Amino acid sequence: MGLLQPHGGHCHRDEQARLKTVTIHNLPQARAALEAARDAGEAIALASPPDAAIQYGVLFYVQLEQALAAEYPELKPVIAVDCGDRADLAHEAMRLGLRSIVFRGDARMAEKLTDIAESLNVKFESRPA
Repeated sequence: MGLLQPHGGHCHRDEQARLKTVTIHNLPQARAALEAARDAGEAIALASPPDAAIQYGVLFYVQLEQALAAEYPELKPVIAVDCGDRADLAHEAMRLGLRSIVFRGDARMAEKLTDIAESLNVKFESRPA
């Protein structure tokens, strides 16, 4: 399977549902995905693996997204960061400026996070746990 071939894993909101999604674990993988997309003239969606914010912390993804934005400003890269069932991490991610969050926790908490995300213009996706 090639780097830009769909893997059937993630699907993000309306506009991102049409994009090929590449799950990235680190900066070299993200660079490779963005380079391949740029070379192919295609837009892609970047996504963290499940529970990534729990494993690596929110600041890792803040810094990763900032580095990618500096290197690829024309692509406007955004990473959909999976916060698992941790509402506190999803809220922290929004507060620190991440623009796409995946949450797989309590439905009532997801509703509250959705309201916060809307007020901050953050893409928020709630998935079943």
